[in-house]
Amino acid sequence: QQFSYIPLPSIGHEHADGMIRRVMIIAPFGCEAELLHLAEQLDGVQLKREGGGEGPVLDRLLSADGVTRQYLGPSETWASVTPVILPGHDDHKPAKTVKLIEKALAQSGIEQQCEFTWSALPNFKNCLTAHKPEAGGRRPAYFRPDHLKELTAVHVRLRFERPVMGPLSVGAGRHCGLGVLAVLREE
Repeated sequence: QQFSYIPLPSIGHEHADGMIRRVMIIAPFGCEAELLHLAEQLDGVQLKREGGGEGPVLDRLLSADGVTRQYLGPSETWASVTPVILPGHDDHKPAKTVKLIEKALAQSGIEQQCEFTWSALPNFKNCLTAHKPEAGGRRPAYFRPDHLKELTAVHVRLRFERPVMGPLSVGAGRHCGLGVLAVLREE
């Protein structure tokens, strides 16, 4: 049982740019008192930038706005905003990818059966692909902690038989902002 610190890329409207301006802290059921305590400690704290300088001041968002509502559901259809880090290597074999996605869903506590598809391409406008960064930074990519760098990453779309409540975060990077899912609105 642990807290998850989830950056929320801006999605869900015509001018969404995929930049991170919000962070959600998620706690397991039964940890409401600990979550409230943490929120009280962080409210109004000035962030420090790596390498020096001051960042924004943390401010508790007490009600959902247009962006955060994209992550809260309920919905029958969800899609990854940040790549899902699978718990292993798929060796570019589709059957192995299926097994790893099923394992990631189970490890994330998603018990309801669902249909899913996957791709390296993002599900939302202005979000990054699931590809690893190239040498020299020619292809931008999400930051991965060292222990996740060599694992397979994919973007997923999930369809459940009945609505599932968010937030949802799936895969080996789910506690650090990878594998974050949002409601996928059908065009």
